[in-house]
Amino acid sequence: MSMNTFYGENPSSASSKSIQNNQSLGIYTKSPAILTPQGFQRVHDYLLQDQSRKLLPKERVSNCRRLRIDKMKPRTVMYNENRCKAHFGNVQICGSIWSCPICAKHITEQRRTELRTGLDRWKTGRNGSVYLLTLTFSHSHGQSLRILLEGQKKAYKRFFEGRKVVAIFKKLGVEYKIKGQGGYLRPKWLASS
Repeated sequence: MSMNTFYGENPSSASSKSIQNNQSLGIYTKSPAILTPQGFQRVHDYLLQDQSRKLLPKERVSNCRRLRIDKMKPRTVMYNENRCKAHFGNVQICGSIWSCPICAKHITEQRRTELRTGLDRWKTGRNGSVYLLTLTFSHSHGQSLRILLEGQKKAYKRFFEGRKVVAIFKKLGVEYKIKGQGGYLRPKWLASS
């Protein structure tokens, strides 16, 4: 009895036929496998935060989720039944999206929810459309960030104030613009249909 299950075909003949016909091997799942170990992401985030705390001892991240808010009260463990997760109460939170991986996750999730709500309201309430554009530029390791950002700002202004772009936006019915953050630009445009 063979341990391989090919349902009626010899394995060598099945593979040689698919190679000859240039057929794909097939897909048996609807979604890809999740490569990160489940349940360890939170531990990983706290380890990253610990490294941030060591590297930035004078920043707020050094006290994040470690020191108490009110020294007269003890730390508490609170359980969120909706999320099925526990967290500490009466602890300071730094709120830094740049240096704290734990706060960054909470903040970006909140922003994502707010943005999704706003865009959904725009699309349903105004029967509008949303356009996303990613703008990139070439640069090298040795270039100054300040000079790159100044050049990006000038190029952005020159591009969007150009007659052709203004005409395209007018044709699309663009009314509002949401600008991205950081050293890259991913503006979103809200247009009436």
